[in-house]
Amino acid sequence: MVVLVGGGADNRFANNTFHDCENVLVLSIRTGKGGISRRSHIHHNVFKSLNMNRGGEGTTTLQLASSGRLDYDRLLMESLVEQNYFENIMGDAETLSNKGNANVIRDNTFNNTKSLVIRQGHNVVVEDNVLVKTTGPAIRVHGSGHQVRRNTIQSPDGDGIAINYGM
Repeated sequence: MVVLVGGGADNRFANNTFHDCENVLVLSIRTGKGGISRRSHIHHNVFKSLNMNRGGEGTTTLQLASSGRLDYDRLLMESLVEQNYFENIMGDAETLSNKGNANVIRDNTFNNTKSLVIRQGHNVVVEDNVLVKTTGPAIRVHGSGHQVRRNTIQSPDGDGIAINYGM
């Protein structure tokens, strides 16, 4: 639905509602020839009843960076994702997929969704999130230098927090 590509800065996505959609990647910040967007602030959005009949690649609800064009050390995003609400989301294995460096993901609520995944990148903070009835690990972590703290995980269908090796 919303794709931000290239080297912008200080973008804000706030107070939007995305609901009852199939086969969509909802919000994605991607690399482009101009680099990666930095310091995006994504807050107070509602993501509800998305991709309920679909699984597999391509239906991530929120994606921070697509690393196909830049080396990991150049994926410095410094984005803030906070106070968003995710409910009834069953698309890709990752409801929120982080692939950039130095992002903060805090104070979000995930209810009956797939995982919050730090898939690539380094030095990401994941704190004070509430994850209820997630499918797969509630939080899955790859990379280094991350801080995962003070999250509430209730009734996951899999591990609470999975710390994996490599990128």
